[in-house]
Amino acid sequence: MKLSKTVVCKLKPTAEDSEKLLATLKAFRDSCNYISQIAFERRVFNPVALHHIVYQETRAKFRLPANLAIRARDRVAKAYKQRRNKLLKFTKLSMDLDERLFRLVFKPDRIYASISTLQKRAKVPLDIGEYQRKLLEDVKPTHAVLVYRDQVFFLNVTVNKAVQEPKGNNPVGVDIGMNKLVVASNGFRVKGKAILKRRRCFRELRSSLQSKGTRSSKRALKRLSGKERRWINSVLHQ
Repeated sequence: MKLSKTVVCKLKPTAEDSEKLLATLKAFRDSCNYISQIAFERRVFNPVALHHIVYQETRAKFRLPANLAIRARDRVAKAYKQRRNKLLKFTKLSMDLDERLFRLVFKPDRIYASISTLQKRAKVPLDIGEYQRKLLEDVKPTHAVLVYRDQVFFLNVTVNKAVQEPKGNNPVGVDIGMNKLVVASNGFRVKGKAILKRRRCFRELRSSLQSKGTRSSKRALKRLSGKERRWINSVLHQ
């Protein structure tokens, strides 16, 4: 049985490679917004139809490698599957990578990620522990997401590992939602109202800070974002 897992790897690029990666991430984000504008105005959301309209101009305008231009188009088309009544804007610095845009290079001292940029490829060491290293051994990943957050680069690598078939004759069905986070067929359940209430408090506080627009409120917003993300990840994991 195959298990798909995302391995979060912190990157440790040189100053030169940081500039390359950041410039490429910004170009990818801007290309997504450019494609989104055209898709929304022309009401073209099918990735194949959208490709014929935006591919050449996207490559020329943002100097993206061919596969990155395709990944940008796919990201926009996928986003519009969920919502088509509003122009979608992309603000986060992240980009999708396939096997032609990145690969892992294993050396005796450490593992490196070779990533395509607007210029030549950047070969960046992974700053990871033994747990991540074991997950990446003996795999050839075909998908990853490069993320720039809090002035740190992360490479989220999707790997498929062979695991033992589960044993037992008492399967449990699980349904997940918001008002009830988990409802299992064996009677186990977790209510979500308290979590929704706290997320609403986060949202109200965020709105209040945004309305102020001061430097201190912007710093507080950044801290609040990290706090909420860590909290919700912990709750959902538990």
